[in-house]
Amino acid sequence: MSDYIICDAGGTKALFILFSGQGVPKAVFRSSGANALFLDQEASVRAVETGIRECLRQGKVGLGEVNAIVLFIPGFSDCLPMLKKSLPFDALSIQSDHVNASYGALGDGVGITILSGTGSFATGKDRKGKQATVGGWGPLIGDYGSGYHIGLQALSRLAQQADEGKTGSVLESLVLSHLNLDSVGQFRRSLYRPMISRAEIARLSFAVSEAAAKSDPLAVDIIRS
Repeated sequence: MSDYIICDAGGTKALFILFSGQGVPKAVFRSSGANALFLDQEASVRAVETGIRECLRQGKVGLGEVNAIVLFIPGFSDCLPMLKKSLPFDALSIQSDHVNASYGALGDGVGITILSGTGSFATGKDRKGKQATVGGWGPLIGDYGSGYHIGLQALSRLAQQADEGKTGSVLESLVLSHLNLDSVGQFRRSLYRPMISRAEIARLSFAVSEAAAKSDPLAVDIIRS
């Protein structure tokens, strides 16, 4: 038994990898997010179980041939008992997502790693082995610089500009295109009925990035902030 499975999942996407003890990938599966802090627990468990089983299928490996499965998923610890009921496997564990972010960037080295996806956090380790992590508080009180934060800033700034009678910016055009809307005035109806998801708002960061590349001053200011 020398094979391993890991899952790295956030608010927008999940990545599952089956690999050998020598580090050779045997199967890779990508799906939508599995962050249990923002998903129904059953939906999160289904997503993780599906990803694990798909890796086993692709790699033509039985569950009994796997040495360990490690999950790096925010908020998933409460879901672990539920997953173990549907996927009976003793060597199934979970660790904080800052662990794999740091190790993926630095290995055993020292330094600071910043992860900015749908959410955001920074984690660091010094030469004495002391570690610290900041951020990762979620969209209500943190996640600065994340895709969600950038998308939310775009919506807020465009609403403010509309109040000031300013329209026609590159950013406005790109955001409306992403949301399939005709005007900023439709934000009220479209963003709240039903409530737009964190993932949809985070994807607006692509529109902000594109507008900034075209020197739209509002987009540039959002990126700089």
